Amino acid sequence: VFQFFFKMLRKPLQPNSTSLKSVNMKLPKPTTNEDRPFLETNKSVRIALENLSQSPSRKYVPRNTGSLLRRLWSNTLCRWILMVMVLLCVFVVGTRHFSNGSYSGFLASEVPELDFTLDNLISASVGLSAMAAEQIIAVKKKHAENTDIKGKTHEGVDEPVTEADRESDAVIINGLRTLFRKSKAIGNENGEHDIHFDIISEESNPSAKEIVPTLEYIDGVKNGDVLLDPSKISIIVDPLDATKEFTEEKDVDGSDMLPFVTTLICIVENEVPIAGIVNRPFVDDEPVLWGVATADEHQLHGMQKREPNADEQKLVTVSRSHTGAGKDVVRDNLGKTSKPAGGAGYKSWLVLNGNVDAYIHVTAIKIWDLCAGHALLRAVGGDITDKNGQTLKYNKDTPKFKNGLIAALDTQKIQQYAEKLKDVTLDT
Repeated sequence: VFQFFFKMLRKPLQPNSTSLKSVNMKLPKPTTNEDRPFLETNKSVRIALENLSQSPSRKYVPRNTGSLLRRLWSNTLCRWILMVMVLLCVFVVGTRHFSNGSYSGFLASEVPELDFTLDNLISASVGLSAMAAEQIIAVKKKHAENTDIKGKTHEGVDEPVTEADRESDAVIINGLRTLFRKSKAIGNENGEHDIHFDIISEESNPSAKEIVPTLEYIDGVKNGDVLLDPSKISIIVDPLDATKEFTEEKDVDGSDMLPFVTTLICIVENEVPIAGIVNRPFVDDEPVLWGVATADEHQLHGMQKREPNADEQKLVTVSRSHTGAGKDVVRDNLGKTSKPAGGAGYKSWLVLNGNVDAYIHVTAIKIWDLCAGHALLRAVGGDITDKNGQTLKYNKDTPKFKNGLIAALDTQKIQQYAEKLKDVTLDT
């Protein structure tokens, strides 16, 4: 663009040739008959015009609407001003194109083509989880939570939703839709058509935006590059778990509750959680946790499981905001001490880290709260069942589990707890 305008600035002005056939002009009023040559002939007007156009006087040169522009263009200063205005317009239009929407740093003109495989789903989820965490942190720093109450729990506890929930949800949902729009998959091996898979989220469906994360490199899992069948895959998302603790920040004893906050993404195949991605935005120097639990592979990345010591085996974590009769059940039926905590994702982390012997819940719980943590526990040989030790199945038609839950690193321990809880009546 600069080279073009530089050449134009140095180029001499070319005269504009105007066809006499298109000129609409009036001849000067003659003063005598001698000033009216050849007017009695058929060619008189044509000859008169030609003579006038060749006159050295500017008085008789034909004029048109382009004459003003030619005079302006002949001025060097005007040409410079025009060039600056054009460049400014190009800059403004380009800026609006690449920063359209509230996620200007996330937009890309070229979207990578990802096959619909477990490796790619995990890689994308790790990257999107990190981006969502940035949005959550930004909202908290600006104190722009804009909290609404979307409902109440069965126990009557307010269920808040914040701007951070909405921002995180938009990043994760739109990112998945962008990256896996026309992926090669079973039934779409050539990538010619849009594929359709369920995305189940705690929040409402966000407005569509093109979101492309920085894809995180992961160690490939066994058979993780095999194409998946979209009709058998669901992605279950909790964009911000422990929203209540996120808004309150401090517990009654003054302790910080922001470490309870997590983003949760779970990959489900045939109603079974096969991969989980858990991120704690407010914990420094902790990577995004992810784990795989398939028939071919069991892996946990970002942390190592730890068995609880003797003191920790006496503790069972329960929900601080959905407690119900949890403390009484833990004390009376299990002979354990309760450790209240916020967020199902964080309580699953406590089990993985060996801080408690188990995680018990005795009221209804939503599938997006539990799925990602369940996948991580399965990745190390643990599990989550209902209070009777029965397998949990994840699908969009059953958004709640209503028979409590038991989570532990040891499946035999789960059955022992289930035996003690089988006669407990739940208020769900």
